[in-house]
Amino acid sequence: MAARSENARKRNIYQGALVGACALALAIPVAAGTASANPANPAVVVRGTASCAAAGAGFVPIEVSIDAGAAGSQSVAVNAATPSARYLPMTFNPVTEVTGNSATITVLCENPATGDQASRPVNFTVKRPAGTSVVQVQNVS
Repeated sequence: MAARSENARKRNIYQGALVGACALALAIPVAAGTASANPANPAVVVRGTASCAAAGAGFVPIEVSIDAGAAGSQSVAVNAATPSARYLPMTFNPVTEVTGNSATITVLCENPATGDQASRPVNFTVKRPAGTSVVQVQNVS
């Protein structure tokens, strides 16, 4: 019986976290990236979804770039056939413990039919606040 109660408790915690994540996703309808961190570790992993819906019909994401200052800069290719797609995780290190690092995330979009390209940078802060794990949601469009 104790194992069943423990499993039910874990399932309820997971469902609560999932509901919270879904609520955040609904509040940010464009595209979202997440930054998660362990406060004892200066590395932060950023991952999420890139959207080209704002660029117009036919545009798809082809690259996501993040410049996090002293924590580094990275780019990943996105092989998408739709206006929105997930991009591979990128790790930045070191991220300042309390204030975080100012960063810019840019999605490069392309219309395969015309070859036209569009991009838009979005500024955000990669954070790892002391004492907690953190999931940070960013718009990327």
